[in-house]
Amino acid sequence: MNSEKIYSSIFFLNISKKIQNGYEDYVSWKNPELSGQKGFLDLIIIKNMQKMPGVFNHLHKGDLKICFYLENDILYTVCGSGEIQFQILEAIIEDVIIQFKLFYQQLKENYKLAFEGLLDGFKTQIVEIIKNIATKVKLVHCFCSACNTNISLYVKKSLIEANNVQFPVSIAYIHNGHASLVYLDRNFYVRGIEIINITE
Repeated sequence: MNSEKIYSSIFFLNISKKIQNGYEDYVSWKNPELSGQKGFLDLIIIKNMQKMPGVFNHLHKGDLKICFYLENDILYTVCGSGEIQFQILEAIIEDVIIQFKLFYQQLKENYKLAFEGLLDGFKTQIVEIIKNIATKVKLVHCFCSACNTNISLYVKKSLIEANNVQFPVSIAYIHNGHASLVYLDRNFYVRGIEIINITE
C-alpha cells in the first residue's frame, strides 16, 4: 500500500484530553479529500469506553478499522477503511504521539498564556505523518497453509527495532476467518508461521 493509498484510506484522526466528565478535543482532523462523517459516532463510543493506558486497542466495524491509544490522559484515535491493516494505524498513532508532544511543548514554551485554537496548527503535521507513514512500516510476505494463499502483512518497524525486543517477534494476522501467527527475526524475515484459533 503506497503513501497515497494509505492517505486516502484514513478518514479521521483525533487527539483529546480526558477531563472530569468526558474528553475535550485538542485536535480533530478529517481527511479533506473524503466526504461524510465515517467513524465519528464510533469516536463518541470510544471516548466513553473503559481504556487501558499504554495498550493499542482495535475496533473493526464493517468497512471501518479504528485504532486508539491512551497515554497520560490523552486519547489518540485514528480511523481508516476496512482494507488498511492495524499495524499501519498503530504506526500512525506512534508517530502522532511523538510529533504532538514536540508540537505541544513548543506551544507551551512560546505561548505561556492560554493557547486555545493554536493546536489546530498540528493538523498540517497530521497530513505529513500519514503521507510518510510508509517509511515506518515494512511489508512482509508469507504463505498461509490454512487457506493455501500468499499473504502480505504490514509490520511496524518499531515492533522489531525496539530496544527490549526478544526474537523471534510474533504477530497475529487475521484473514479469511482464521489467523496466522507469524514469527519474524530482526531483519523482518519470516522464521515460522502457524495457524491459531481466534475469538472476538
